[in-house]
Amino acid sequence: MKALCLHGKHDIRFEDIAEPQIEHDNDIKIKIKAAGICGSDIHRYAQLGPYVKGMTWGHEFAGQIVAVGKAVKHYKKGQKVTACPALYCGICDSCKKGKYAQCEKLSVIGAYRQGAFAEYIVLPEENVVALSDTVAYDEAAIIEPSCVAVHGLYNAGGIQAGDVVCCTRVWNSGGYGTAMGNNIRSKTGNSYRYKSSSFANCT
Repeated sequence: MKALCLHGKHDIRFEDIAEPQIEHDNDIKIKIKAAGICGSDIHRYAQLGPYVKGMTWGHEFAGQIVAVGKAVKHYKKGQKVTACPALYCGICDSCKKGKYAQCEKLSVIGAYRQGAFAEYIVLPEENVVALSDTVAYDEAAIIEPSCVAVHGLYNAGGIQAGDVVCCTRVWNSGGYGTAMGNNIRSKTGNSYRYKSSSFANCT
């Protein structure tokens, strides 16, 4: 299959790689329909973030299930899905506390394992998230970074409707945080501007 692979600083190649196959009973194979470019992808492109040489990068995506392992219970072929890009062990102390992002064996697609800038990807059932048929693939591809912003707002605690908040930009998530926090419509332009808040140069 075709994939976009990172071989070094500013060295990305559109090339043929082996198509992933279902290897475990809980695996789900997904046809990629849309993918987003994260700030961390840009960092990896400049060799400022973790990656394995030659790895297919990208972790924000949406697609359609084309095959499932025999133990998969909640998904079926043809279903529209997205996924959590973080792969965790589920048995370490952090995982047992529900802090999966702090897993001792944490891996991430697009950095240490084949990512979403490809035709297909295979992930465990627990990482896959079902989507409504009314959600467009390109919209669904940015659910993951939107979740980062929502998670931050929930963890901030005590925020009520009408409160004034400051979202410090971290990669793209500051922009998402402002949008989620204020729930207002963006105007056109190179920088997003909001009626009740101001920030600039969000990419």
